[in-house]
This record gives sequence, C-alpha cells and structure tokens, in this order.
Amino acid sequence: MEREQLQEKVGVPLEFGPGWDNLLISFLSRLEAMQKEWLWFKAPEDSTCGQPAPGKLFEFIFLQTKEKYGELRIYYQIASVEQDWEIFDKEEYEKKIYSIQERVEGMVDLLEELSGHICENCGAKGEIQERYGWFRCSCKNCFGFEQALNDLKK
Repeated sequence: MEREQLQEKVGVPLEFGPGWDNLLISFLSRLEAMQKEWLWFKAPEDSTCGQPAPGKLFEFIFLQTKEKYGELRIYYQIASVEQDWEIFDKEEYEKKIYSIQERVEGMVDLLEELSGHICENCGAKGEIQERYGWFRCSCKNCFGFEQALNDLKK
C-alpha cells in the first residue's frame, strides 16, 4: 500500500516517517479482522433481501498519528454503532464494547512499543537515540546519515 493510500485510509495526516508504515498497515489489517469478528445482525425485516444484514459493532476513528519521544503515537476514539436492542440487550452490548476497547488498547500499546525498535526512516531494526534533546528511533545507517547532515549544516 502506498503512503498516500495509507493516509487516505487512516483519514488523518501521517506525522511520522515511512519506516513505520508497515506497522500501521498490519494494525489496520488486525483491526479489520476484529471488526468482522464482532459483526452484529439486523433483523431480517430491516434487510432488503429478507436475510440478516451484517453491521459493525464499533467504528475505530483515528484522531492523530505522530512520532513522540521516538515512538509512534496513535490517538483514537472507538465509537459504538447503534444496535437493534431486540437482538442485544444493553448490558450485553456494553460488555462487548468494553471488551473491544480493551483489545484495541492492547493492540495500540503493542504497536507503539514495537515502533521504538524500528527505524522511522527505513523500517530496519532501530533503537531510540537522543540528539540535541530530540528523540528518534533510527537504525545505525540512518542515524549516521542524519548526524553527517547536521554536521554539514554547522
């Protein structure tokens, strides 16, 4: 997936380097699988073909994606989707939404943790480095290149 397509799918600017794009693509894939796992079904009379119509139980909304202290940060909201209360009682529905929120939070935490070991520029194995008070996750090659560029600017 090209970076422009990824940004379009996420719906907010990607305020980080292209080395973390594959992390976000993998996250989106897992999120879509989770949404399919948690489908609910409308009553047949609500459907045009007389069969139960699947619908999403929740919607994941990106608010911001950025680099902070050398790691990827994802700010998001989980919006519940109105349900047919004849199929789900409110208590059961709230338990499902809470379970979804916990799983998504764990996925986001893992994504952010992994980003601290992947170069933000190229996607190679990296580590968080500090230079002039700024933190950045870089591989040795990218960090050396950035260091050389900064030295040339002096």
